[in-house]
Formats: sequence, structure tokens, C-alpha cells
Amino acid sequence: MLNTIIDHCNSFAQSWAWWIGMSILDAAIVLAVVSALWFAVRRKASPQLGYLLFLLVPLKLFVPLHVAIPDRLFSWTPMMSVARQSAPTVLPSDSRSREKAVAVYAPSASTAEPNERSAAPAMVSEPTLHLGVDKHSHPSLFTWLMLAWLLGVLALLSRLVHAQVRFHRLVIRGANPVDPALFSVDFAALLCRMRVGWHIRIVESDRISSPAVWGILRPTLILPAGIARSLSSTQLEWVLLHELAHVRRRDLAVNCFQRAVGVLHFINPSIWIANRTINSLREYACDDMALAFGRISQVESGEAFLGVMRFAASIQHRPQVNLDGAMGAFESTARASCFERMKRLLDTNRRVGVKLGLGSICVLLLTAALALPQIRAANPQPAEEKVAEKVADKKEEPRPSAGKAVAEKKKEKKSGKDAVFHFSVIIARHAMLLEGKEIVTWRQIEEIIAKRPNPSQTEPSFCLTHGAFEAGVYESAKREMWRLHRDYKLVGHSIGSVSPRSSLWYDKIKTPLDLKPDEALRVDGTVLDKKGKPIANADVILVTPIDDSIPYRGYEISLVQGRVWNPLDHVLTRSSERGRFAIYPPKGQNFFLIALHPDGGIGSSGRNQFAHDHKIHLLEWAGLTSKFSEEAEEQTAFLTTNISPSGDIPEINFTQGGSVLKKPQPPLLFSFTRVPPIFQTTISRGFSQKEGMSFSLPGASVGLLPGETRRLDLGPLTKQQRQQLERMRSRL
Repeated sequence: MLNTIIDHCNSFAQSWAWWIGMSILDAAIVLAVVSALWFAVRRKASPQLGYLLFLLVPLKLFVPLHVAIPDRLFSWTPMMSVARQSAPTVLPSDSRSREKAVAVYAPSASTAEPNERSAAPAMVSEPTLHLGVDKHSHPSLFTWLMLAWLLGVLALLSRLVHAQVRFHRLVIRGANPVDPALFSVDFAALLCRMRVGWHIRIVESDRISSPAVWGILRPTLILPAGIARSLSSTQLEWVLLHELAHVRRRDLAVNCFQRAVGVLHFINPSIWIANRTINSLREYACDDMALAFGRISQVESGEAFLGVMRFAASIQHRPQVNLDGAMGAFESTARASCFERMKRLLDTNRRVGVKLGLGSICVLLLTAALALPQIRAANPQPAEEKVAEKVADKKEEPRPSAGKAVAEKKKEKKSGKDAVFHFSVIIARHAMLLEGKEIVTWRQIEEIIAKRPNPSQTEPSFCLTHGAFEAGVYESAKREMWRLHRDYKLVGHSIGSVSPRSSLWYDKIKTPLDLKPDEALRVDGTVLDKKGKPIANADVILVTPIDDSIPYRGYEISLVQGRVWNPLDHVLTRSSERGRFAIYPPKGQNFFLIALHPDGGIGSSGRNQFAHDHKIHLLEWAGLTSKFSEEAEEQTAFLTTNISPSGDIPEINFTQGGSVLKKPQPPLLFSFTRVPPIFQTTISRGFSQKEGMSFSLPGASVGLLPGETRRLDLGPLTKQQRQQLERMRSRL
């Protein structure tokens, strides 16, 4: 249980680190842009423009807008540069993703049957690659950092709430109400002049030394006790207008938003700089608004400010409280801030403006349009994340879809020149591997094609690892692929990629010795059918803990008619005629075995259970039939069967796509005959979109018994499902 919690925390912490890193980068970029822009126009523009410009920095982190730009331009953005360094790629491995592009073919069904001596895994197992993992999960560095951040957020939030409660208790409750009629100015006229529609409560308190406004829904104007009598009528009018300007501009709500962002992103220096600048420009803007709506000169406004500061200095003996949370005109007591405000108020040459001009509005809108949206590539999948790409000449016929590819593979058993020959090549960081088993060169691959009775009836599949992409071998490999395609006029070829998990295995292979399993780790076993008899030709998959460098913690297995869709993506072997197999589990690591056979069924065994009897007992496949309601969009079905994680063994998901089934008769009736029993299975609707993409909406879940066949019809889409479908489409 503890290992499961730690694994989930480690996985979530990597997403948190990515979010924090990109937030710091986004905020820094926007801050640099608006700072440069404000520096260029600050002498001619009103402080309101600077206030709104710098407000874009915290807004950037909360506005869920996206703008697509061409891939080539996106590759030059700072976000993409950081992404290449810090964001691990998660490649889709389910059948839906593979159907979207080109199938990554498994080894031919016509390969020699394994025997007891040659039942080694189809790819090298993790111990050969020295991927050591402790039996117990440990929090990663990102997890510790995330916990420290969470403690900081809770501490700052508690401090902020405590300050608000304390201020309300000591200042608001203890304040004395003030009758505006006693002022030397007409307060009602000031409200009309400022066009403030709220009822403003005015109180006096001996706990503060400068005027302030507090409360978002019920604004309260708080005056230090005795200040109204110490100021002249013109000075008091300017002070009241300044505070009313805060209410009219809804500065208190904005200030609340700033504080929330500051708490959540307290480790982001750009947010602190932006918030401090916003606070200063807010006071400048209110100064100008009070001057514009009042009957007072700039010199007199400076004298009013100086009068407030003198009054504050004269009552230092009063007990003060923390004003954190109360946004007022004179909350800053920093000498430099007061000096800058005084110098600005007394500057008679500056232009006083309240409304933004047309030029300022255009600058603000243009900056917001460029700064707020999150930039993404026009193609949402970068090159490293594409499962495959279609690579046939325009004059050639389009290659078959994923469903048809399975049928084509079955035709390999036919003899003759017209049979299409398929083989797979893994292109890793240090070597290329034929069917994931032996190191080959481009010359040897060409010889394999040239020796065929009809070389043009060949369709190789090339799968690149993450290490190959990082090493920059993709371009040179693509040139060789196309050379073979042109020279031998191939039926076609496919380019795909393997999962990050498999990439770790393949990228460590340098010599043929790395492909030889360690016999000291060999463990033999037997696959038995439901009657307890050994069964031949069953796929046996070795599942081990996922390496910490991989963010996605699930283990995906795509099934097609009871077989693994892509054996090259797994540590996999097949049972011999007597049902025997051999595996090479990592030394000191936990493991989990899954065996499946198209006719025999599916079974599993954990490390402890397997050590007891060295057997895997198959359970008969279950069946699930579902009739979909007719909708405006074309539909297909997807099945997902889930095995919950256990200790350091990850969650295992079996996926099956309805496109590999025979054409439903009648329409919208989907029948899956090889469904893993016992575990929870979810049937989902798939809706095809442009460029081969598809959306999936979960329909219903069911747990099936071995050999059970059940019908589970799905009714029409609900209103919530239609809204969800529209939201997914809008994100494209």
C-alpha cells in the first residue's frame, strides 16, 4: 500500500515539476516583454496601461487559451527548448493510436516454433541492461520538492487567512462608525462624481495610521482616528477620492487574485516582481483618478499626501496591527516608495489621464493576444511522439489501415511471389536489431530484401527508440529507408517508435553480447490450459517495475484477437510444444507474468505464486457484445480491461479496438470474443476525427466470468457526453 502511494506521488510530482518549470518560464517571458514595453512608453502613457500590462503576468498562469503555430516556428520557442531538456515523452501504445497511422508489425507468424532450449525472450530483459530497482519504492527528488512547496503554500495561506481574521477582529469590529455629514466635504457628491454605486461604510480606528479600503462585497473605508480634522477640506477630498477610486476600479478583487497567485507561485520570482509593480502602478492610477475628479491642483494633492504622512508619523505611539490583506492608499511605508509618489504628485509637467487612449488600448490588446495564450504546435504530436508516419509514393496505392494490416500478416503464410513479406527493424541509439533479436546493418537489411523471390513485395517496419531520436539518427535512417523503397520499388514501409519503457532496453544494446541473456537469472515455467494440460504457442509477457525516468506509470498491452499487437514493445516469449517457456527476470526485482493464447485464454502469476509452482493457468476468454445507438457521428468500439497496481508492479491495461473486428452485422453491433475475465472491463465509444484521430467516451463497465458471454447495449449519448465530446473537439 505504501509503495503504491509513493509511486503515485512520484508520478504526480513529475507533472508538478513540469507545471512549475513551465510556469516560471512563461511568467519570466511575459514579465520581460511587458517590462520592456512599459519602459519604452512609461513617460507618455498613463499608469493604468502599465497596471494592466503587468497584470498579464499572473493572468498568464491561469488563462487556458492555446494558439497553434507551425511546427517549425514552435521548435524555436523557449518552451520547446525546455521541453526537450526536461519533459519526457509518453508514446501511446494502445491500438487506437496505432490505427491512427501505420501499424508497427510484430514478427511473422511463420517464424520457427520455439522449443525449451530456445525459449528466450524476444528482447533483452532489464537485468542485462543493469536497470536495478530496489524492492521498495522511494520518494523521488521531485516528490520532496513538491512536498516542500505544498508546505510553503499551506503556511502562506494560513498566514494570509490569519491576517484577514485578525484585521477584521481588531480593526473592523473595533472601529467607530463615522457620519459623512460631519466631514468638511460633501461625501455623497463625491460618490456621484466618481460614479460609485455601492453603499460605502466609513469607520474610524485608532489601530491604523493611514486610510485604507477593506472588503470586496461590502467595501469599508477606514480612516485613522482624528485624520479628518487634521486635513483641510481639499486635502480630505483628495484622500476620499483616492480611496473611492480603489472601489470603483475593483482593485480589492484584483488584489485578492494577486495574493492567491502569490501564494500558489511563491517560488516564482517573476510573480513577486510583477505584483510589487502592479501595487505601485495601482496607487499611481488612483492618484491620477483622484486628481482628475477632484477640485485640487497637483501641488495640493502632494500636500495632501504629505499631510497624511505627517499624521501617520505623529501617532506612532498607537498600537498597530498587520495590514496584510487591507489594500489602502498609503499602506506602503517604505521611504523610497513614498518619495517616488511625492515626486510624481508634484510633477506639474506630467499629463494626468484616467481613460486609456486608442493607442494604449491597441498596445494592450496586442500584448495580451500574444502573451496570454499558451503556444503549441499546429501538429499536437512532435516528431518523437508520432507512433508512425505514412511513407508511400503519391503514385502508389495507400497502404492498408491497422485492421487490414492484421489480415495482410495472415497472408504471409501463403507461398509464392505475390505474398507480401514483412519484417521489423528496431533502430536504437547504438545499433539496429532485426526483429529485436540480432544486430544488423543497412547492407544486411538490403540483402534480406534482395534475396526475396519478388523484392518489391516487401514491406519493412522501422521502429525508432527515444535514444535514436536524441542521437540524431532519424534523418540518416530515413534517407536509407527511402533509398531501399526507391531501389526495390517496395510495396511500402512504415516508420514508428517504441514506448519509453522499451527504449530503455534497446538503447543499452551495443554488441551481440548484450543480447545474450544471463543464464544465472533463467527461470523455467509451464503454461497450462483450463483443463490443466500444457499449451503451445502462448505469449508470455514479463512485467517489471517501471523505471523512475518514465513519467507514465501504467503498462499498456494492446490485443488483437487474443494476441499481443506489437511483441517488440514487450519482454515476451512463447511456450514450446510442451507448454514450457523460460524468462530472465531482473535480479532482486519483483515481476508479474501474463500468458495469453487466442484459443486457450489468459492467465497471470505473481512472483511469489510463480516461485511456488512455476505454472501459469489460463482462464477461458469471456465475450462482450454491445449494440450502440445510432448517432450523427461514425462510431466504433474500444475495450479497456484494467488490472490494479500491486506494490511496485504498475497498473496493467489491456486495450482492444473495434476496427479490427469484422464489419458489424447489423450495423453498430460489436462483438468481442476474447475479453480478459475477472477484471473490470470498460466499453467505450470511439468517434473518428480528422487526420485519423479519434475520441473515446466511456460507456459502461462490467466484470465477466471465464467463459461468460454478455450483451451490454449502450443507449443514446447523454447531454453531458455530448458536451464532453464538443470540449474535446474544441481543443484540437
